[in-house]
Amino acid sequence: MKTEIQIDSFDSVVRVKFSGAFDINYYRSFYVKLVNRKDFKPGMNMIWDISELDIRKINTELVMEIGIVSVENAKQRGRGKTAIFADSDHQFGTARMFGSLHLGSIPAKFQPFRTLAEAEQWINSNEEVEQLE
Repeated sequence: MKTEIQIDSFDSVVRVKFSGAFDINYYRSFYVKLVNRKDFKPGMNMIWDISELDIRKINTELVMEIGIVSVENAKQRGRGKTAIFADSDHQFGTARMFGSLHLGSIPAKFQPFRTLAEAEQWINSNEEVEQLE
């Protein structure tokens, strides 16, 4: 699993591009390092590009574990919005499942999008996240 991180001080948005096969141990280490960086401020908005991430082996148990990482680091993460760019049906469905399973337990708001342009638009707007049913 690989990550590319860009923290834009102009718009205070963290952009992360994931690629390769998903690995929960790598993700846990990555997330802790990200929210503890000196240039990361709690409450920053994020765009997570998972369009090149291989999530074929992700199941409900792993989605729960990903959420636990977020819960354990909620204070460092803070509130804010996280747009997830997921262009395949499987990625989009998994991102929706994450939002549904962790609704209310993580202070950040999550919303999956099919295009990067939609994700950017939501992050830069004053819109709130749609509640998942």
